[in-house]
Amino acid sequence: MKILILTVALLSPFVTAAKPAQNDSDSTVTSAAGKFLSYVNNKYNFSVDYPASFAGQGEPDAGNGQVFISPANDARLTASASYCGEGLYSPARFLADHQQNSALKVTYSRQTKTLAVVSGTIGTRIFYDKLISNGVQCAKFRLEYESAQREQYDALVARIAASLKQWSD
Repeated sequence: MKILILTVALLSPFVTAAKPAQNDSDSTVTSAAGKFLSYVNNKYNFSVDYPASFAGQGEPDAGNGQVFISPANDARLTASASYCGEGLYSPARFLADHQQNSALKVTYSRQTKTLAVVSGTIGTRIFYDKLISNGVQCAKFRLEYESAQREQYDALVARIAASLKQWSD
């Protein structure tokens, strides 16, 4: 199962998509993994899908993303973006930051010029992080959940990872 999830997630590298029609809103999408909503952020031109059962916690004043919490409060999805051009932040730096963080036990990582994927554990929790970059802006998400819920949330990782998109104005 782990290999399947990572394979699907890796087959979804940086994608430049057409700009969604909605404005910083949610739209419902149904997949084999259940119902999902799409979080769209037009300030940083990115979108990511999240389970419809997760509750959004609202955007910060900076408008750079949102946190979504599972109904049982055992999982947290953070979607965010920032400017990253001219070496401010890159997939290589994203990966290096993870590898240098002693609180994280990295069990998998992959990096290209336009993306980085890192997964592992932090204490009793599993994390999966993905960053994509168009050279000017970086969009990323982190799904973090309790190890005891691995079977439930591992099934969602590939779906969420494949949905992370950026677009140009």
